[in-house]
Amino acid sequence: MGVVFSAVTPSSVITNKLCDEDRKWMELNTKIKPGDMDSEYNKFYKKYPKGGIYRHQFANLFPSMMTVHFCDHVFRTLDLDGNGYLDFKEFMMANDLVNAKTPEDKLSWAFKVYDVDKSGAIDQKEMVRVMKSIYLMVGHTETNRDALQDQAEAHAVKLFKALDVDGDKELSEEEFIKGCKEDKELMAKLQKLVEELVPKKK
Repeated sequence: MGVVFSAVTPSSVITNKLCDEDRKWMELNTKIKPGDMDSEYNKFYKKYPKGGIYRHQFANLFPSMMTVHFCDHVFRTLDLDGNGYLDFKEFMMANDLVNAKTPEDKLSWAFKVYDVDKSGAIDQKEMVRVMKSIYLMVGHTETNRDALQDQAEAHAVKLFKALDVDGDKELSEEEFIKGCKEDKELMAKLQKLVEELVPKKK
């Protein structure tokens, strides 16, 4: 999923009202309270009248010392549909990560992002995606990209096998969170990611 610098205006610009489908998605995937959805959406819409945050706007939200690579990878991870901008739903998921206070919150965010089919479980392939994204986002100055991805895949495969105790080749959110909490290296990387994602003060 790459960054696309598109000039196409997002479809959400057509209306300033959150549709029922998006509202349901928000209830399932973010921590925003139902009663706050409309006001938060209107704030977002006023600040980003085209309906989304583009790559250059996203970079301006964070500390200037961040590398281009770091910002690009965070953007790609949050741009779940790969359309080149963060819509309101994706923006609120980003807020959930920034506001994640406990290990459970951080891991729940990672699980929801990579449970692509929303089945309530992730397989080993999805686990590898989780780990690669985390490694790339927090290891942008430590080593090269290929080496990081190899390390991440090895870490994910080993962790998945350890957590999949019933051998069904899937992990529920509860299994994922419980097992990952015991992985000190993974938790340290998630904490570093959250710290680096704290937006700079205006």
